[in-house]
Amino acid sequence: MIAGLDAMWGAFDDLANFPDALPQREAAIQSAVTVTGRLNEIDRQLRQLHETTKESLQSDVARVNALTSEIATLNEAISAVATDLSPNDLLDQRDLAASSLAQLVGARTRTRADGSMDVYLGNTTLVQGSRTFAVEVAETTDATLSPLGFQRVGLEVAGLVTVTDIVGGKLDGLNGTVPDSINSLNEVAQQLITDVNTLHQAGEDLNGATGGPFFDGSDAGTISVSTGIQSDARLVAAAGPSGGTRDGSNAADIANLRSSTTGADATAVSFVATLGLTTQAVGQRASAESDAFQRVEEARLTARSVNVEEEMVDLIEAQRSYEAAARVVSTIDQMLDTLVNRLGVVGR
Repeated sequence: MIAGLDAMWGAFDDLANFPDALPQREAAIQSAVTVTGRLNEIDRQLRQLHETTKESLQSDVARVNALTSEIATLNEAISAVATDLSPNDLLDQRDLAASSLAQLVGARTRTRADGSMDVYLGNTTLVQGSRTFAVEVAETTDATLSPLGFQRVGLEVAGLVTVTDIVGGKLDGLNGTVPDSINSLNEVAQQLITDVNTLHQAGEDLNGATGGPFFDGSDAGTISVSTGIQSDARLVAAAGPSGGTRDGSNAADIANLRSSTTGADATAVSFVATLGLTTQAVGQRASAESDAFQRVEEARLTARSVNVEEEMVDLIEAQRSYEAAARVVSTIDQMLDTLVNRLGVVGR
């Protein structure tokens, strides 16, 4: 149940009992202003989350490119060392860079006969000897995201190969979780606008005139209480058609929207519940990946006869999967916490 919406329905209930009282009218207006303000704020925060996630992705990509450049430079230096010498310091530096790269994006490595290291992300080459292939953030038009003012975010290597599984959690957040949350929030706002305005425009205000739109706007970012109504509480259409100033039947009908199975309340509760289930599911995934990481680490410490390089790759893959899942949990839980605290959910 959404406490902010519930307070608004309660204010319209009070207005139904005292339809000609200006304090009750002003209370109904103010409660609606509070709800619209919260919807506006959550929309703003979700859009800010989208922007900061994209900035974080750009930072990760810059780090990836810096690491691949470092590996390529070290490859060249290692190859230049005389064959009868062991460039241990250079090898250690390169291994550290490769380990950091693997933890960041799950990159794999292959050592050549000449001692140089190639780096791959899936089937895509990032480093080949002393050559590097830069990763770039790419944005493309997407019909499902364009209405929100977003583009689909992906990653490309050398401007040719699209990479979709890099930097776990962030691409899903940019292309799925955040836009989906804004769309769901818009559904709450749009349902509220449609339901309340339909009833309000069928009623009469305190001047005996047919009511106008109670809400302006079209989505969570733009919804607001009509400026005319905010300026003059007499314009709230609390009465039914030809009901007179003592009739509060239309205000009662508006209050009863709280019970609608397809109304704003039901839509909001469904939205929060869906986010909660998503958080739970990804949390379970994070836990499973954490267990896998622990098993691989134990194997690394105890099984000395296995191929160390392959084992380390498995270890890093498990660690990356866990960290990616944990980042998704953190992002979704941040949004759920915002909804709970900002929109006033009583239960979670």
